Amino acid sequence: MRGLFSKLAFLLVIFLIIGLFFGRRSDKDSVNDKRPIIGNAEKLKNTYENWKARATKNGAESKITLGLGYDKALSYTLTKARGQASLDLINGAFSVEVTGLNEKENYDVWLIDNIEGPKKSVKPEKGDVIAKIGTLKNDDGSLKLYNQIDPKKFINFKLDLVAVTPEGKAPSDSGLLFGSPSLFQRLYYSELRGEFANLNNKPVNPTDKSILNAPFSLLIPKPAIAAGGGMEDLLAEGEELFFEEPFGGNGRTCGTCHPFQNNFTIDPDFIATLSPDDPLFVAQNIPALANLENPVLMREFGLILENLDGFTNPGVMRGVPHTLGLPTSLEADTTIPLDSRPADMTGWSGDGAPTPGGIRNFATGAVIQHFPKTLNRIMGVDFILPTDDELDAMEAFQLSLGRQVDPKIPDGNPATNELVLSDPSATQGCVIIQNGNQPTSGKSGRCAGCHNNAGALNAQSENRNFLTGVEDLIEDPDVSTGEPRPRDGGFGQDPSPAGNCPAPPVGFGDNKFNAPPMIEAVDTPPFFHNNAVAGTIEDSIRFYNSPEFNDNCLNDDPSNPGTPGREPLGGEILLTDGPGGEVEQVGKCLRVLNSLENIRSSVEFLKKAFNLVNIDQEDANKAINASTFDLNDAIEVLADKGLHPNAVSHLMEALALAEEAQDVNNRNAKKSKIRLSVKKAVQAQNNMCTSGAVLCVATEL
Repeated sequence: MRGLFSKLAFLLVIFLIIGLFFGRRSDKDSVNDKRPIIGNAEKLKNTYENWKARATKNGAESKITLGLGYDKALSYTLTKARGQASLDLINGAFSVEVTGLNEKENYDVWLIDNIEGPKKSVKPEKGDVIAKIGTLKNDDGSLKLYNQIDPKKFINFKLDLVAVTPEGKAPSDSGLLFGSPSLFQRLYYSELRGEFANLNNKPVNPTDKSILNAPFSLLIPKPAIAAGGGMEDLLAEGEELFFEEPFGGNGRTCGTCHPFQNNFTIDPDFIATLSPDDPLFVAQNIPALANLENPVLMREFGLILENLDGFTNPGVMRGVPHTLGLPTSLEADTTIPLDSRPADMTGWSGDGAPTPGGIRNFATGAVIQHFPKTLNRIMGVDFILPTDDELDAMEAFQLSLGRQVDPKIPDGNPATNELVLSDPSATQGCVIIQNGNQPTSGKSGRCAGCHNNAGALNAQSENRNFLTGVEDLIEDPDVSTGEPRPRDGGFGQDPSPAGNCPAPPVGFGDNKFNAPPMIEAVDTPPFFHNNAVAGTIEDSIRFYNSPEFNDNCLNDDPSNPGTPGREPLGGEILLTDGPGGEVEQVGKCLRVLNSLENIRSSVEFLKKAFNLVNIDQEDANKAINASTFDLNDAIEVLADKGLHPNAVSHLMEALALAEEAQDVNNRNAKKSKIRLSVKKAVQAQNNMCTSGAVLCVATEL
């Protein structure tokens, strides 16, 4: 008997070891037992439907198109080459075109179906289905491939990656360029095949409801939502991964630098509240990671080290961009050449995600950059790459955060004034944003040129990159700390051009940076990509009166081509300052818009909590807690400048009621306090705007 127990004990130990070795999250509950608290499935569905309408209009029903480029997580060496792959689902024609590779060399093209399993990731690995599709040939200065797919070779194949390698090399260790379907592409094609009648929890039988009957539909990407699941499950998984999954690294998660309780960003005040053993401080606590960050600049300015130009080049110091309202800021800048344009405009320079630059790629770049156990950054040793399913889930979660559309702010034309504000000064500030402050000059919309309707897009619905001159505010080394502040070259990885400033720029990139949304700016300081302005939103507005902005180095002197000169960015922006001035008016507009967004979000969380009270008290309290962060922000944004005192009073009552609701166990009493909290928040909103327009949509329970 003792021998039997010994054998059982031995087997138990073996099973535990196997579980620890192979299980990425052995202690994780089933996602079916979880629900998203921060993520919002309804918002994500609406964003997807908008994307689907555009995709269908552009012919996506019959053709899959993927961008190709260097991937920090997958490519074996850095390359600036770019390309595009497309598959015609009707006739099976597969084409690839690549620029930037050596045209005298040959390159193979591969299709990859990543097979899920223990110790698997998005990287091509043993056990995946990897099929060579052909070889690129030189054709009029670019490398091209045209081939015909044989459907017999791709039975049950689901497309996860397209890879380009040197001829005769495998994509698992010699891939140069990669492309993968986005979350929305995966949803789109699985929906077309009838695998999901809609994006709820009721998958249907694809053999009964198949819509896409094209002969080569067998090659569409695998579904983003597993059979038996739905959008809620996908978001629950993404939310858990975002805040809890360290991916085998140094203990950091995405939420380490993007904490929900601080609007998905970090700043010096928030950093000062963290415990000394917080994963943010691994560079101070783990000798092998001493050069992962500059702890002084991180604590002093909230800056994080980013090796956006490759790990062989010096890194740059950047603030942490929040991840709120991403669907309003990702549209590509079409002034960037197609062969270097990212799929989505992410990060402070628009190319924050590894090539091809989709929001999906952001996660793999973050794991490699911020999560490693050592700076050797060896996959499988220093970190574990996410799987395709995990990337889908995290992309879904991030796309569901915050508002999904821009408002139509006051522009001085009552006929188009959809958002009516009660404060005349805030209204005038919005008009200045949209139409400028010098109507007699014939130039208008100076702010709207980058921030139409106080968002991140211009009037053409693109998120443009601009040279603003804000980098000129920074000295290297920093004058207050003595720490190095390497010049940030902005978009791209080429050495910065000599330019036309008195001192030629240094670093890598074209010296241009991306426009973030203005609506969320007030409660997400410091401002700009380098956190150069650490004060109030009014301080950031004053930057646009500065010589660094108005005289920055954009073009040669137009009166004397070929010689260095200075030219303002589309005309000077000179706002009057002081009490009642234009700086104050624009600040009021942004403060009111920010607080309205806080109220909209807080009411959304309170209503979610109300619906959860009879289902799960713990989750209801999490949703209530989420609402309190937004309510606190709304109060602070207004009270800081004495705006809308009656609204602030209502918000303080709403906050008190929400906090009381968290402490109540009786379900009816809890729901009553939630209902009253919502009522007070809506009263605050209606004190500031006429209800019904975007940002002024909160209603009572």
